Amino acid sequence: MEKGIPAATVFVRNSGTEDKLALYLRGRADLSGHLETLAEKIYTFLLLSFKDKNSPMAQAEKLVLKCLEDGAKQKIELKHEIFTKISLERLLLEMSSRQKLIRKEGDCWSITEMGRICSNYSERSE
Repeated sequence: MEKGIPAATVFVRNSGTEDKLALYLRGRADLSGHLETLAEKIYTFLLLSFKDKNSPMAQAEKLVLKCLEDGAKQKIELKHEIFTKISLERLLLEMSSRQKLIRKEGDCWSITEMGRICSNYSERSE
């Protein structure tokens, strides 16, 4: 608050129909650096706290992160019957473009810092 007026706002929205959350931050231009830092912390908290760890998609994400922990890979496979209905292409797209857990560099997939944080948290919370 600045002179009774919000200088910045944070809003988290649950989809209601899908397993998704949206994070919105708005503020003055001179606060953009602070808002980006805050967004990273909030986003990490949301990823770690609100994901349904029992869903096949979340379990597939965990498997992909585990696969990439020891280095970049050209090919990722989901070899388990619970993953037969999951599109690997969609999974990798969600994990890379939306969640920023992995990235594609050339023809190889690698884990990001956010991906490592999520993978480490997942291991400790089991």
